[in-house]
Amino acid sequence: MRGVRAHPDVLARGAISALAWTTAEKRAVWVRAALAGDSSVDIAVALRASALVREDVLSASAWLKHPDAHVRAAACRATRGRDQHAISGLAQDESLSVRAECAIAIARLEQSDGRAAAAQLWPSVAEQIVVWTSLTGWPRAQAERRLRRWLKHLAWFAPPGHPGMGALLDRLPRRMALDAIMVHGDVGHLPFVIAAMGDERETRWAGWTWHAMTGVDIEAHDLALDEPEIDLDAPLNSARSDGDAGLPLPDVARILAHGASSQTHGNGARRLLGQEVVAQHLRSVLHPGSDQPQALRAVAAHALSWMHPDYPLDLRAPAHVQSEQLRRMGVAAA
Repeated sequence: MRGVRAHPDVLARGAISALAWTTAEKRAVWVRAALAGDSSVDIAVALRASALVREDVLSASAWLKHPDAHVRAAACRATRGRDQHAISGLAQDESLSVRAECAIAIARLEQSDGRAAAAQLWPSVAEQIVVWTSLTGWPRAQAERRLRRWLKHLAWFAPPGHPGMGALLDRLPRRMALDAIMVHGDVGHLPFVIAAMGDERETRWAGWTWHAMTGVDIEAHDLALDEPEIDLDAPLNSARSDGDAGLPLPDVARILAHGASSQTHGNGARRLLGQEVVAQHLRSVLHPGSDQPQALRAVAAHALSWMHPDYPLDLRAPAHVQSEQLRRMGVAAA
């Protein structure tokens, strides 16, 4: 851990993952030692690893008053919203990360109207957008990771039809906005998705987002253009994003004319693959036999973890752990 303490921004997440997915016995020994020590990095790693595998940490709420902001933020995750009074005291914390994790932790406890949770997390997301745009290099990458995490939660907290989502999407880079729309599940934002197809850099991802929301396969329904010839003289900075590999090139005109594009009123229900987001549908998306892409399974897993927090599925876990999590949800393993 000496290397992790020296370079926590670079190495801490790897240490958290390693600790989370080792055996429970080894993890318990390390967590006890870390929490008994005086290293803020060790404590934060221990708390976050425990939170990742949803293990209770004795007196986790005591770390909510730690002088190190990273520890306070980690404690918000580890307490999982159980000590609402103590966590609520961090709503005005000086640290942006702590305020955001506080909002998420309280939402887990209350499991109430998403508007209240969205209202608490919204200012942190807005501030993080400003922070992210002002940075470069490695700090910018770290800031984007945090922004994407908080944005994913905010997109779920905000109910379909929320008036603030449109303004938020306009502030984000298109790809980040498209990812938020998939989690949000509001077909009222299909016009935004279709408009994003006009951006050469994002057209394939926007087409896939349209498919993810409507359930209409672009290639199977003849809504894709023929692939252009590869331009070997094209500048390197115009290379396609790795996430676009294998995605079809959408025909915007035909997609606009398709009936699914006119279904912009979801009656207050979230949609994924054209169906209402309910537990049974999400489990079918997560079923190993469904052969859905990992990005779509991630959206389903995130939704299910909020709808049924006692039955989480962590797609970062080893295969045998995911199989056990699926079994507990009633989903047969492959």
